[in-house]
Amino acid sequence: MECRHGRRLTVLLAFVALALPASALAEDDPTLGLGAPQLADTSCTPGSPASCQRLRFAYGPVTVSPGANAQLLGLNVQKPLYDGYVTRLTANLYRTDGTIPPVDVVHLHHGAWLSSRMYGNFPVLFAAGEEKTHLQVPSGYGMKVLGSDQWSLGYMLHNLTPIAEHVYLTYDIDYTAAEQADSQGIKAVIPLWLDVMTRVNPFYPVFNVQRGFGHYDKHFKRKVCAFPKERCAAFNPFGQAQPGNGDGWDYQIPRAYDGTIVAMGGHLHPGGLEDQVSLVRGKKVKRVFNSDAKYWDKAGPVSWDMAMTVTRANYRLRVRGGDKIRLNAVYDSQRASWYENMGIVMAFLAPGDTSGVDVFSSASAGGHLSTAGTVTHGHLAENDHHGGTNSRPLPTKLGRVTNRIMIKNFAYQPGDLSTPGGIPQVRADKRLTFFNGDDKDWIWHTITTCAKPCTAETGISYPLANAMPTLDSLELGSTPPLGLYSSAEPVSGNVAFALTPDKAGMQVGQTYTYFCRIHPFMRGAFKVIK
Repeated sequence: MECRHGRRLTVLLAFVALALPASALAEDDPTLGLGAPQLADTSCTPGSPASCQRLRFAYGPVTVSPGANAQLLGLNVQKPLYDGYVTRLTANLYRTDGTIPPVDVVHLHHGAWLSSRMYGNFPVLFAAGEEKTHLQVPSGYGMKVLGSDQWSLGYMLHNLTPIAEHVYLTYDIDYTAAEQADSQGIKAVIPLWLDVMTRVNPFYPVFNVQRGFGHYDKHFKRKVCAFPKERCAAFNPFGQAQPGNGDGWDYQIPRAYDGTIVAMGGHLHPGGLEDQVSLVRGKKVKRVFNSDAKYWDKAGPVSWDMAMTVTRANYRLRVRGGDKIRLNAVYDSQRASWYENMGIVMAFLAPGDTSGVDVFSSASAGGHLSTAGTVTHGHLAENDHHGGTNSRPLPTKLGRVTNRIMIKNFAYQPGDLSTPGGIPQVRADKRLTFFNGDDKDWIWHTITTCAKPCTAETGISYPLANAMPTLDSLELGSTPPLGLYSSAEPVSGNVAFALTPDKAGMQVGQTYTYFCRIHPFMRGAFKVIK
């Protein structure tokens, strides 16, 4: 199944590049990365092969337009020009002045590097998100890259503000020339892309977790939801049903991949707690790794101020052809709702390597396989601004009765809490319609309820989708002209969202506040009347 999607994705790259409007593509020749910040130290991590060098490649500069949240493509991006082995990969975002931008201003929502020659089970050979996990294989292993391979980059740069940003996307690679690495006996690994949504939507693999779904978990001491084992929301990010399957997402190991997994690391979004990896053989199921989200944010699991754990250097898991790797992504469902989430693990497997612990074999009874990992970094300065301070009361003045709210120039009209005027009133039994007037500029908005007064300072931890009822409009925007692949962008396909307050669980006499998940400085309110 994954290979079929992989070929489909590879063929699609050039088509999408032609189909996207010019405003969605990066400017001329960003593949050169001219002017990008350079590495101060080219030393590889300890334990790397002799003659290893840390290489920096860059894509940009690119202009991230005001409010941008689109998936973009860069074709034929930079990569090593000679055969060799990759042992470490990491990515970051820099402004053109060489500084790293604050995450609550602009950030790398995600980046996925793809190869014309599939290295493993999917075209993606490396991926990174705003948690900035460093992926590294243990000493003695490496991922083989040919100089003739062509790489592309699928990425989403999220500008949370109405001001354009100019940035470089950098990716640093520890690389050893093939001749030197082979002479040192390095073992080749292949990347495995493990993604709970890859069969449903490999182009934008996201799901929702809404407050109140799931179960109470003693380990996390809160209500959580494990997707896709459980039904975690009333709808997915495209407005369709999002059922659970009772087990999780499974990937079956082909016979050619019989070997040892030597490294794994997960990816989650804010609200995420753990990527749970299990091995299935017949009717036996065994947890083999938990990629945990370690939050540096004092408010807990609410922001990008976190790091994911990766396997320790001595991790070795023996897998056999026919085994299944089972993945579930665990998210908080007690504190807030979390929309457009991901649950991904990147694993590196050495085919033919039999050194790993077989968790189902008595012969490996003395072997140790830790399900706990280690983080690759601590708190990052770009996550310093958490927000949530200087809350002010809602206006007491009431505005006119309306049944229509226009979203234009990053403001809800009427009812935007950043502008003068009273809170608009809406009839409990009459349909209220929101319309996104910014869609023509590829700017997409949401109407997402937040707890009153929802007026505090914007930051990486505030506001949250923490109000009841849990209402969300999805991203209001037109579907791009990609046919079967229209779900490559995060939009719902609708520029309008309508609700009838009493049918949505809203009470007469109450004021409800909301915000835009994509541009959280945008806040609005309305009061329900008879």
